[in-house]
Amino acid sequence: MQMVVFSSSLFLLIFLWSTEQPMDHNTDIRLLQQKLHRNASCAERYHLHYCLVDFYLSNIFKEYCTKAEELGISKQLSTLANRFMVVLQNLHHCKVQKRLSAVECSKGKFCIFKQEFEKLNPEVGLTKAVGELDILFGWMKTDFRPH
Repeated sequence: MQMVVFSSSLFLLIFLWSTEQPMDHNTDIRLLQQKLHRNASCAERYHLHYCLVDFYLSNIFKEYCTKAEELGISKQLSTLANRFMVVLQNLHHCKVQKRLSAVECSKGKFCIFKQEFEKLNPEVGLTKAVGELDILFGWMKTDFRPH
């Protein structure tokens, strides 16, 4: 499988997010658990990233707008969501070209993430998901860097 480089979009995402990250004080629960990413093949990780980025765009950013306005980060969140769309388009392009297979293992891992998210109160879940963006960025930075 050929690696896809998302350098400009990914690094802009990381920079924007590092400037204003909401506080997630609940450290007992993790949505993006290391077991989801560990020991996964490249294809599994790409598919997992595709599912996560799609989920964040469809559920997290859309619902987090009010909280972002309260925190004064609505502009950064909007820019972040736009960059996520670029990453999702690049991942979709890989999927269409059959470089990204819909691996059952990664579907199961995404289901674990989604189930953990759904267990939480909606506001807590949103804050937790946004608070763990640094974990997702770390995974993507590792997986998408050129070799």
